[in-house]
Amino acid sequence: MPKNESPQSKLLNRLRDVMDSKRVTWIVITLLVIQALWIAFSFRFPMIYDETAHVNLIQTYSSQISPYTEDAPANMTVQVSLYHYLLSFVYRTVQLGTENLAVQILLLRVINIAFFAIGLILAAKLMRKIQIRYVHINIGLLLFVLLPVTSLVAATINYDNLLFPLTMLYLLLAIDLLQSKKPLNWHNVFLLISVGCLTALVKYTFLPIFAASILAIIVYLLLARRTYIVKGLKNFSAQLTLLLRGKSIALMLALVLIVGLFMITYARNVLVYGSVKPSCVQLHTTEECLNNGIVKRNREAEATASKRPVGDIVDFTKIWTRNMVTMTGMTGNSTESGAFVLRKPLPLITLTIYGGIIASIIALVFAWRYLNASVSWYFVAGMFVMLVASVYVVNAIGYYRLHAAYANQPRYILSLLPIYLTMAVVAVSYLTRYSRTLRWSIFAVVLILFTQGGGLVTHIVRSDSSWYWNSPAVRQINTSARGALTPLVKE
Repeated sequence: MPKNESPQSKLLNRLRDVMDSKRVTWIVITLLVIQALWIAFSFRFPMIYDETAHVNLIQTYSSQISPYTEDAPANMTVQVSLYHYLLSFVYRTVQLGTENLAVQILLLRVINIAFFAIGLILAAKLMRKIQIRYVHINIGLLLFVLLPVTSLVAATINYDNLLFPLTMLYLLLAIDLLQSKKPLNWHNVFLLISVGCLTALVKYTFLPIFAASILAIIVYLLLARRTYIVKGLKNFSAQLTLLLRGKSIALMLALVLIVGLFMITYARNVLVYGSVKPSCVQLHTTEECLNNGIVKRNREAEATASKRPVGDIVDFTKIWTRNMVTMTGMTGNSTESGAFVLRKPLPLITLTIYGGIIASIIALVFAWRYLNASVSWYFVAGMFVMLVASVYVVNAIGYYRLHAAYANQPRYILSLLPIYLTMAVVAVSYLTRYSRTLRWSIFAVVLILFTQGGGLVTHIVRSDSSWYWNSPAVRQINTSARGALTPLVKE
């Protein structure tokens, strides 16, 4: 370190060294856990992201041993749901100790928070594997954790929380295949397929990523690693023989079981119902389906669609973007009366999210060609684009069918959003490489803006006592926190 280094330079170097460490990653993950636990132990059941439907399906599975069921709620009609099946065993165990619904819900929420935290750990590991520095990973994860939607989803009993870590694990295994310099290892191939099928059995929305990633891996290996594949094919018989011995036989048996469940679920649905996810009326009576609020809403919207004009694709894109941003910064919960209340985002957090989207896109466009990115970088970036595109297309189809913009929710892209945010941080870092002062000033301004609605701020300031568990202590703590924060937040 130069002797004549200025105090400002020393401070910036120290800040960089602190942020460029694995310890900070754990601090960010801990921050997410604290926020989610606060919400989980404050907000009454059910929370807004379909918590009732998820709990109902967990309860359905708790009365059977098989993972196959056709008694799924009307808006969750895939017959094998790994998330609900696994949590049904937790629910069964808790039932042995207590019939108290609040205790059962809180334990299930804590497990969901653990799933999400594991997802963050794997996300950091994934980004290290594609040669991103800890300083950029930590800032990207911090921005992700401070989005109001993140902690709200993490605290909810929802299959998105298991989808997150499994998606990250799948991408880690995929990158292992892309980065390997050795002949194709069939153990790794079978493991990748197994995890991919498992992830799809958690939530059907993983299917586009699964299909696109397998295609991308095959094309890349054929074009860039043909020798790698040829040697692997020659060794297939020998490797398969080894896999059928000792500990590896468990992998093969697991693969057969998992692929079997995958085929029973999705291949059968395509053959029998013409869709990977059947509609409610294909599995239940119309009367049963109309008891579900979402199905009833969609049926009514479809019946009255002609009364509502729709715009062109540009108009839909504006509506979709606005809805995605609004849902990222909003909050809501059920009340004592049983009604669901949604509260709009605080104004500055909305502006921050809009500004972040525009700035990140600009930064990535201008810096992309200079980032010296690897194939792994392009691969995970492509998977994020595929996820956003698939959500956009599904939402667009629904918009033009129902003439209403429903289910425009950012939680559908949360499983890969940390990757995008971290890549955006890398791009901004490159563009500001000649001025560390500017770089850290931008970071400081963003953190200041997040005090106006990031993290728990929106959930505390926008909530009221009717949202909370019927506990004097919980209500007092949240009321005091709201009283302290409200004067500091610009409405």
